[in-house]
Amino acid sequence: MELIAHDISVLDTTIHYYTASSSLHQADVEGRRPLLFIHGHRADALRYKGVITYLARFFTVYAPDLPGFGKSPPLTMRHTMENLAKYVAAFAERLELNNMILALLIEPKLKQIILLGTPYDKRFFKMSNQKRETMVRFFTLAAKSKTILFVADKIQKNNQIMKFLIKRRLPKDKRTKEIIDYEVHFWQIMPMKVWFESASDLLQTALADKNLKIETPAFLVETPNDHLLQVDKNLAALKKVFPNHKVIMFPLNRHVPYGDFNEDFVSALASRFERYLGD
Repeated sequence: MELIAHDISVLDTTIHYYTASSSLHQADVEGRRPLLFIHGHRADALRYKGVITYLARFFTVYAPDLPGFGKSPPLTMRHTMENLAKYVAAFAERLELNNMILALLIEPKLKQIILLGTPYDKRFFKMSNQKRETMVRFFTLAAKSKTILFVADKIQKNNQIMKFLIKRRLPKDKRTKEIIDYEVHFWQIMPMKVWFESASDLLQTALADKNLKIETPAFLVETPNDHLLQVDKNLAALKKVFPNHKVIMFPLNRHVPYGDFNEDFVSALASRFERYLGD
């Protein structure tokens, strides 16, 4: 099944997105429940092509590239999670996606929420507070510095340098040409300014300050081997936010596995999640 590419004007920008549905009849496609699939950081919708194709067996899937990611142009404002969420909300309004399933908090129009390894609070990252705060300060500075951005962009666009840097950080058993090329590609799909702004904001996540309680049914999807988050603490906090929840644990080997993880992810979906998908 191929994904169909589209572009749509949303607020002051254009959002590139894909649709997928297993139905061949337009009336059936329009009558199926929509699922709005939001990709993760340092990614675009196509990184999850296999997952989207699988979900299209059950839903009509809409998968945008967030502003500044993939083929969607950057915003003129900072790329914070709050600002990106505003454009996701406007995107859903523009396409009139009601009664949808979504992994973002636009509660009035949601049938269900699916959160995939979603950080709840900066305290729950595994790195020390000192390291996290140092990274936030540097990323914030880098996003505003023409000199740092110039150097970072030059490095990012140089395939040989990127391959060398990626190879150094990969475990020895993951240093294949396929995985290295894959990781380099997804480092190159977003401007470094967007990366610095969004990474800085993610490291300052503070949903605990918002005192949220959301009654919409939610699937909380985590992996016990998450290398970024303290899963037990993060999950306990999310359970309080979403009292009507189901927890699904995926056997992935890190927060985002190296290389093309679509096959493993789909396998986990089929074995742990499929019985819920038609609900």
